[in-house]
Amino acid sequence: TIVWILLFDYKSTWKNAKVEIVNTYNNTKLADKKLVVSDPKWLESNYAYRDDVITSLKNDIVTNWSKWYFLEDRAITEYDSNVWTRNTLNKVKSETYNVELKNKINERLAMLARESNSKNKTITRKEFLEKSYKYLVLSDITRWNLKDYKDLDNDLNKKAYSLFWESLTWKDKFGENYFQPDKQITRWEVTFILNNTITNNTHLHLSAK
Repeated sequence: TIVWILLFDYKSTWKNAKVEIVNTYNNTKLADKKLVVSDPKWLESNYAYRDDVITSLKNDIVTNWSKWYFLEDRAITEYDSNVWTRNTLNKVKSETYNVELKNKINERLAMLARESNSKNKTITRKEFLEKSYKYLVLSDITRWNLKDYKDLDNDLNKKAYSLFWESLTWKDKFGENYFQPDKQITRWEVTFILNNTITNNTHLHLSAK
């Protein structure tokens, strides 16, 4: 406080966010104020992965944006891909009471901390697919279903199915038939994979092998 004026430096990604000032001595609310929260700049309503970006912001999955620019179509770095994967694991860990699952997540987090972590090197769709399958497939249930990407072998199509399931795929003109494994994966494409992994596979503790 400065001469009894409260100063806040805050960051909010939730549209219904508000600040409450509470006297914890007698649990009395002294004041409250709704925060004005906008979407990231340049993230237009008709953008393919817009909702995935917004959801990831709300869930504290994504980091590293500049002056409220998400830089959605920029290729993601090793560092950010590791941080977002870690945040996804921590979100699942915080929402489960399953001790065995928490222990498994702790093991994955320890493994992830040893990954290459360059802030300059970007990664491909195939590399992020491998990383997501390695760290976010937590269930021991086995499924033999495959996606049918023409440019992936059976092993990679199985991994793609574990993350996308039957009806989901990239939202570009080649997405129905081609994974484009050597293409640099963008920041918002990563939010798409992480959101699908959480949303569609929660009942299987994220996914199945």
